[in-house]
Amino acid sequence: MKNGIKSTLIRHISDNWVLYIIVLFAFIVGIAAGSFSVGAMDETQRSELIDTINNFFVILGTTPMDTSAIFKQSLLNNGEMALLSWVFGLIAIIGVPLIFLLIVVRGFVIGFTVGFMVKEFAYRGLLFVTLSMLPSNIISIPISMAMAVVSTRYSIYLWKNRQNIMDKAQRRQQFLIYTVIVLILFGALLIATLIETFIAPALVSLFSDALK
Repeated sequence: MKNGIKSTLIRHISDNWVLYIIVLFAFIVGIAAGSFSVGAMDETQRSELIDTINNFFVILGTTPMDTSAIFKQSLLNNGEMALLSWVFGLIAIIGVPLIFLLIVVRGFVIGFTVGFMVKEFAYRGLLFVTLSMLPSNIISIPISMAMAVVSTRYSIYLWKNRQNIMDKAQRRQQFLIYTVIVLILFGALLIATLIETFIAPALVSLFSDALK
Protein backbone atom coordinates (compact mmCIF):
# COMPACT_ATOMS: atom_id res chain seq x y z
CA MET A 1 0.00 0.00 0.00
CA LYS A 2 2.84 2.38 0.89
CA ASN A 3 4.51 1.78 -2.48
CA GLY A 4 1.17 2.28 -4.22
CA ILE A 5 0.64 5.66 -2.58
CA LYS A 6 4.21 6.68 -3.36
CA SER A 7 3.91 5.70 -7.03
CA THR A 8 0.56 7.53 -7.30
CA LEU A 9 2.08 10.71 -5.87
CA ILE A 10 5.09 10.49 -8.19
CA ARG A 11 2.81 9.97 -11.20
CA HIS A 12 0.59 12.87 -10.13
CA ILE A 13 3.52 15.27 -9.80
CA SER A 14 5.02 14.03 -13.07
CA ASP A 15 1.74 14.59 -14.91
CA ASN A 16 1.18 18.04 -13.41
CA TRP A 17 4.68 19.48 -12.97
CA VAL A 18 3.86 22.52 -15.13
CA LEU A 19 0.89 23.39 -12.91
CA TYR A 20 3.03 22.94 -9.81
CA ILE A 21 5.61 25.37 -11.19
CA ILE A 22 2.89 27.94 -11.93
CA VAL A 23 1.39 27.52 -8.45
CA LEU A 24 4.84 27.80 -6.86
CA PHE A 25 5.47 30.97 -8.85
CA ALA A 26 2.14 32.43 -7.63
CA PHE A 27 3.12 31.58 -4.05
CA ILE A 28 6.52 33.26 -4.44
CA VAL A 29 4.85 36.35 -5.95
CA GLY A 30 2.60 36.50 -2.89
CA ILE A 31 5.55 36.20 -0.50
CA ALA A 32 7.43 38.97 -2.33
CA ALA A 33 4.38 41.25 -2.32
CA GLY A 34 3.85 40.63 1.40
CA SER A 35 7.48 41.38 2.20
CA PHE A 36 7.48 44.59 0.16
CA SER A 37 4.22 45.76 1.76
CA VAL A 38 5.93 45.87 5.17
CA GLY A 39 7.86 48.92 4.01
CA ALA A 40 4.66 50.58 2.79
CA MET A 41 3.03 50.65 6.25
CA ASP A 42 2.53 54.08 7.76
CA GLU A 43 4.05 54.89 11.14
CA THR A 44 0.77 54.66 13.03
CA GLN A 45 -0.03 51.15 11.76
CA ARG A 46 3.53 50.04 12.39
CA SER A 47 3.59 51.38 15.97
CA GLU A 48 0.22 49.84 16.86
CA LEU A 49 1.25 46.44 15.54
CA ILE A 50 4.62 46.59 17.33
CA ASP A 51 2.92 47.48 20.62
CA THR A 52 0.46 44.60 20.23
CA ILE A 53 3.23 42.08 19.57
CA ASN A 54 5.39 43.45 22.40
CA ASN A 55 2.48 43.05 24.81
CA PHE A 56 2.05 39.48 23.60
CA PHE A 57 5.75 38.76 24.21
CA VAL A 58 5.50 40.22 27.72
CA ILE A 59 2.71 37.88 28.82
CA LEU A 60 4.29 34.86 27.13
CA GLY A 61 4.92 32.06 29.59
CA THR A 62 2.71 33.65 32.28
CA THR A 63 -0.69 33.37 30.60
CA PRO A 64 -1.83 30.11 28.96
CA MET A 65 -2.65 30.40 25.28
CA ASP A 66 -6.27 29.91 24.28
CA THR A 67 -5.90 26.68 22.31
CA SER A 68 -9.63 26.62 21.60
CA ALA A 69 -9.47 30.00 19.85
CA ILE A 70 -6.31 28.99 17.97
CA PHE A 71 -7.96 25.75 16.81
CA LYS A 72 -11.11 27.51 15.64
CA GLN A 73 -9.19 30.18 13.71
CA SER A 74 -6.80 27.67 12.13
CA LEU A 75 -9.69 25.36 11.20
CA LEU A 76 -11.57 28.32 9.70
CA ASN A 77 -8.55 29.40 7.64
CA ASN A 78 -7.84 25.91 6.32
CA GLY A 79 -11.52 25.20 5.79
CA GLU A 80 -11.93 28.37 3.73
CA MET A 81 -8.90 27.44 1.66
CA ALA A 82 -10.28 23.98 0.91
CA LEU A 83 -13.84 25.16 0.26
CA LEU A 84 -12.84 28.01 -2.05
CA SER A 85 -10.41 25.80 -3.99
CA TRP A 86 -13.16 23.22 -4.46
CA VAL A 87 -15.75 25.81 -5.53
CA PHE A 88 -13.37 27.59 -7.93
CA GLY A 89 -12.55 24.25 -9.52
CA LEU A 90 -16.23 23.81 -10.36
CA ILE A 91 -16.58 26.97 -12.45
CA ALA A 92 -14.38 25.84 -15.32
CA ILE A 93 -11.66 28.07 -16.72
CA ILE A 94 -13.00 31.17 -14.92
CA GLY A 95 -11.99 29.61 -11.63
CA VAL A 96 -8.33 29.11 -12.56
CA PRO A 97 -7.16 32.70 -11.88
CA LEU A 98 -9.18 32.67 -8.64
CA ILE A 99 -7.40 29.50 -7.54
CA PHE A 100 -4.03 31.12 -8.23
CA LEU A 101 -5.20 34.22 -6.35
CA LEU A 102 -5.80 32.05 -3.26
CA ILE A 103 -2.18 30.91 -3.41
CA VAL A 104 -0.95 34.49 -3.90
CA VAL A 105 -2.93 35.62 -0.84
CA ARG A 106 -1.54 32.77 1.26
CA GLY A 107 1.98 33.71 0.18
CA PHE A 108 1.24 37.38 0.91
CA VAL A 109 0.19 36.62 4.49
CA ILE A 110 3.32 34.56 5.12
CA GLY A 111 5.60 37.10 3.42
CA PHE A 112 4.13 40.01 5.38
CA THR A 113 4.24 38.20 8.71
CA VAL A 114 7.81 36.96 8.35
CA GLY A 115 8.99 40.24 6.83
CA PHE A 116 7.47 42.37 9.59
CA MET A 117 8.62 40.15 12.45
CA VAL A 118 12.19 39.92 11.21
CA LYS A 119 12.44 43.62 10.33
CA GLU A 120 11.04 44.92 13.61
CA PHE A 121 12.13 42.26 16.11
CA ALA A 122 15.30 40.85 14.52
CA TYR A 123 16.31 37.51 16.05
CA ARG A 124 13.24 37.44 18.34
CA GLY A 125 10.97 37.81 15.32
CA LEU A 126 12.82 35.12 13.40
CA LEU A 127 12.66 32.77 16.38
CA PHE A 128 8.94 33.43 16.84
CA VAL A 129 7.95 32.77 13.22
CA THR A 130 10.16 29.67 13.19
CA LEU A 131 8.45 28.26 16.27
CA SER A 132 4.89 29.36 15.56
CA MET A 133 4.63 29.12 11.77
CA LEU A 134 7.19 26.65 10.44
CA PRO A 135 5.86 23.41 12.02
CA SER A 136 2.35 23.72 10.57
CA ASN A 137 3.34 25.37 7.29
CA ILE A 138 5.67 22.49 6.43
CA ILE A 139 2.45 20.55 5.92
CA SER A 140 -0.10 23.20 4.97
CA ILE A 141 1.88 24.90 2.19
CA PRO A 142 2.50 21.76 0.07
CA ILE A 143 -1.06 20.58 0.71
CA SER A 144 -2.49 23.95 -0.33
CA MET A 145 -0.42 23.83 -3.52
CA ALA A 146 -1.58 20.30 -4.26
CA MET A 147 -5.18 21.39 -3.68
CA ALA A 148 -4.71 24.30 -6.09
CA VAL A 149 -3.27 21.97 -8.74
CA VAL A 150 -6.11 19.44 -8.34
CA SER A 151 -8.74 22.19 -8.55
CA THR A 152 -7.04 23.77 -11.57
CA ARG A 153 -6.82 20.43 -13.35
CA TYR A 154 -10.51 19.72 -12.74
CA SER A 155 -11.42 23.23 -13.93
CA ILE A 156 -9.44 22.68 -17.14
CA TYR A 157 -11.11 19.28 -17.55
CA LEU A 158 -14.55 20.90 -17.38
CA TRP A 159 -13.49 23.52 -19.93
CA LYS A 160 -12.12 20.99 -22.38
CA ASN A 161 -15.27 18.91 -22.19
CA ARG A 162 -17.77 21.78 -22.14
CA GLN A 163 -19.11 20.89 -25.59
CA ASN A 164 -18.82 17.15 -25.30
CA ILE A 165 -21.94 15.15 -24.64
CA MET A 166 -20.75 12.94 -21.83
CA ASP A 167 -22.58 10.30 -19.92
CA LYS A 168 -24.07 11.70 -16.71
CA ALA A 169 -22.54 8.79 -14.83
CA GLN A 170 -19.10 9.75 -16.12
CA ARG A 171 -19.56 13.38 -15.08
CA ARG A 172 -20.76 12.26 -11.67
CA GLN A 173 -17.79 9.94 -11.29
CA GLN A 174 -15.28 12.70 -12.13
CA PHE A 175 -17.03 15.08 -9.73
CA LEU A 176 -16.96 12.52 -6.93
CA ILE A 177 -13.26 11.76 -7.53
CA TYR A 178 -12.46 15.47 -7.46
CA THR A 179 -14.48 16.02 -4.27
CA VAL A 180 -12.94 13.03 -2.49
CA ILE A 181 -9.41 14.17 -3.34
CA VAL A 182 -10.13 17.66 -1.97
CA LEU A 183 -11.59 16.12 1.21
CA ILE A 184 -8.49 13.95 1.65
CA LEU A 185 -6.26 16.99 1.24
CA PHE A 186 -8.42 18.88 3.74
CA GLY A 187 -7.90 15.97 6.12
CA ALA A 188 -4.15 16.53 5.77
CA LEU A 189 -4.72 20.23 6.52
CA LEU A 190 -6.38 19.15 9.77
CA ILE A 191 -3.01 17.72 10.82
CA ALA A 192 -1.50 21.16 10.24
CA THR A 193 -4.33 22.63 12.33
CA LEU A 194 -3.54 20.31 15.23
CA ILE A 195 0.15 21.22 15.01
CA GLU A 196 -0.70 24.92 14.98
CA THR A 197 -3.03 24.44 17.95
CA PHE A 198 -0.92 22.31 20.28
CA ILE A 199 2.70 21.95 19.12
CA ALA A 200 3.44 25.53 17.99
CA PRO A 201 2.12 27.16 21.22
CA ALA A 202 4.08 24.65 23.29
CA LEU A 203 7.27 25.53 21.40
CA VAL A 204 6.62 29.27 21.77
CA SER A 205 6.01 28.84 25.53
CA LEU A 206 9.15 26.74 25.86
CA PHE A 207 11.27 29.53 24.40
CA SER A 208 9.23 32.36 25.94
CA ASP A 209 12.21 33.77 27.87
CA ALA A 210 14.19 34.24 24.63
CA LEU A 211 11.25 36.08 23.07
CA LYS A 212 10.81 38.66 25.84
